[in-house]
Amino acid sequence: MSTNEFDENTISFYINEPPINQDIEIFFANYASISPSALRDHLVSVREAAWQRHNYSHLGRWRFLDFSIKQNPIYEEILKQCKNKGATVIDFGCCLGQDIRQLIYDGVPLDRIRGYELDPFFIEQGYELFRDGELMKANKIFTMGDIFDDQFLKTIEAADYLYAGSFLHLFDAETQKDVCRRLSRLAKRAIAGRQLNSIREQSVSEFQCIVISLKEQFYSHADALVGIYPEPGDCITSHCLTLDLNQLDERENIANTRS
Repeated sequence: MSTNEFDENTISFYINEPPINQDIEIFFANYASISPSALRDHLVSVREAAWQRHNYSHLGRWRFLDFSIKQNPIYEEILKQCKNKGATVIDFGCCLGQDIRQLIYDGVPLDRIRGYELDPFFIEQGYELFRDGELMKANKIFTMGDIFDDQFLKTIEAADYLYAGSFLHLFDAETQKDVCRRLSRLAKRAIAGRQLNSIREQSVSEFQCIVISLKEQFYSHADALVGIYPEPGDCITSHCLTLDLNQLDERENIANTRS
């Protein structure tokens, strides 16, 4: 494979333009009263501030606009139980709080939703992104806290559902076990989430993927994540997909934030 081919298939963890579509325009128009004509500049401004704070891949690649909780198979159950049965839901490691806004947008009462985030900067940026700071503060939706702070965890009342999107992959394999044990104390019925997903989103359905290097189980040391995926409609030809991880400092950022 030539150098040019390698460069063409290397995926950046920073994308300049937001992936605005009709659904995103409708959401922000209805929830935040931001017109489609003003949306692009608004999103870029908030994302740039967040990216300067921490260069997390889900910020660089606009993954917070996916509203990933809505794509989870358990989402309809969460909605039904929270809206009709008094169930509660926690979003842990909520960052900008986009999934909490999706729950609110879909009709879940505010008193059944809670969000926890290590860095209060992201909570504030979420207020800016969704223009709902007064409402969120009045209802005490968001709280700053550290998953490794036992005293803090004791103050949290367990919810029926706990969502942790793009969270577990911030830690090495051994720490993930500890994080899962801690999260399990906060959920009475189910835990859902989305973790490292970059290879799958670049491929097509019914593909084979060989992970050559997973940065020591969810990228703690290696420099790249490599996968093999087939040419659509061709069962012989394959391509090499390389995810450049040198732009990421997620583990370093976590350590710096907690220190």
